[in-house]
Amino acid sequence: MILFCCEVKPIKAIVSSSISTSSRSRSTRFLYELEVSLRKGIDEYLKSGNQTEELQNALQLLQIPGIFRKEDRVSPFISIPFCAGCNIVASILLAVPRITVKTLLKRFCIWLGVEPPDVCQGFFDVNAETLIYIADNTPHLSSQRICTIVFQFMGCKEFFKHDWTINIPKEKNIKQLGVTEKKRSNLNPINPIKILHLSDIHYDVDYTIGSDAACDEPMCCRPGSQPDYFQNAAGRWGAYRCDTSWEMFNGALDHITSQHDDITYIYFTGDIVDHKLWGTSMRRNTKVISSVLEKLKNSFEGIPIFPVLGNHDPHPLNAYSPDSVNNKSFSSQWIFKLVAEKWQMWLPTETKETILKGGYYTVLVKPGFRIVALNSAVCFFTNWWLIFDDYDPYGQLNWLVDVLLKAEENGEIVHIISHVPSGDFTCFKNWGKEYAEIIKRFSKTVIAQFNGHTHRQDVSLYYKDTTMKHPINIAFTGGSLTTWYGVNPNYLVHHVDPVFYVRSA
Repeated sequence: MILFCCEVKPIKAIVSSSISTSSRSRSTRFLYELEVSLRKGIDEYLKSGNQTEELQNALQLLQIPGIFRKEDRVSPFISIPFCAGCNIVASILLAVPRITVKTLLKRFCIWLGVEPPDVCQGFFDVNAETLIYIADNTPHLSSQRICTIVFQFMGCKEFFKHDWTINIPKEKNIKQLGVTEKKRSNLNPINPIKILHLSDIHYDVDYTIGSDAACDEPMCCRPGSQPDYFQNAAGRWGAYRCDTSWEMFNGALDHITSQHDDITYIYFTGDIVDHKLWGTSMRRNTKVISSVLEKLKNSFEGIPIFPVLGNHDPHPLNAYSPDSVNNKSFSSQWIFKLVAEKWQMWLPTETKETILKGGYYTVLVKPGFRIVALNSAVCFFTNWWLIFDDYDPYGQLNWLVDVLLKAEENGEIVHIISHVPSGDFTCFKNWGKEYAEIIKRFSKTVIAQFNGHTHRQDVSLYYKDTTMKHPINIAFTGGSLTTWYGVNPNYLVHHVDPVFYVRSA
């Protein structure tokens, strides 16, 4: 049976091998043989639709079950053959006729055990057209670039890439309002203000009590699923492989309002939409985001909420397209327009301009105290649009420098809120590196940072240099209201000095 009707370019023209096998080390020879097996096997599959035994053996060596569910970096021993295999597969996908790409993406996802078949099918039904658009509109796109962006956490590298930088003016001789040791003695621990830090709600509109809470998919508790044992049934208040039900969300907010009736501000650090990465749509995401924001407004009436976007909020998942992309099928303008409207119940009108540009803004909360809200979800490694153009998406980091320069000149204290922590292994390294340089330069102005994304409460220190002897800044990572994956729902309350806006305890 012929799987595809279209002419297929010979695989040997796609990936070339250099250095004779006689001069290869044992590991290099292994990679060479793996490359040959994959090339030959895929070539045959494209012609006949059949997997050869050689292809099956090669794919077996590259099994990566749940690769995008990993919580840490992968060892170099695994990354070397993986990156070699990624380059071969990406080269094949770049060269085959576009009509075959979606099918091959699904096949590789299933063959390599990335996710169960129905998840692979649904995910690439949602994402394939975006990937094809990027491939067709990115000049000189190489397989190495694709693997470097998407699988940087596997150690894949683009050898000829030069990192971009942000122009950061040197420090001026300006009297700082920052918290010096002398000023610390004047902190007021008796009457601190309270900042509620909420993050990663991940509301699942389809959460079903009694459904299977121990499935093989990225997220469980789906309608129509049945548990094998009663212990695996989804409970009223959630389950460890599932996202947040509306009842649990309501219960959490009721608890917070009953226990903390003196909250001054709320920092919401992103991710409203659930983890059903294979079932997103603009309509569904809009409904979920609108429902959650309305509930937050009603539960915390009169309390200013400062929200940011997460990587799960756009459609497709993680995808924030550059403002140069005007095609409505791929543009992220829909979500910026949505939140620009919804967030106005808490934010001043002048924030709309930058929210519409890229989902970020700044607010002078009171004289001397400023909040900067970033869309750091743009740096998430499976934001496909980083392949298209990774230079400072939406000009956000350049804008941040300008905002902090003015804050410095005006003697303001700044809190930065965002979703993805800049030092997290899922954040694009170049973006994270430049962000860290900005924090280093303005460490006397930026008093603290607040992030989400990891679902784990954590504290990160920023240092003056690589000796790690002189900490200069701090970032607080909130936990999550969702129990996904294997965590208890939680939130943070920061007790903050009302003058210098640092934690008083």
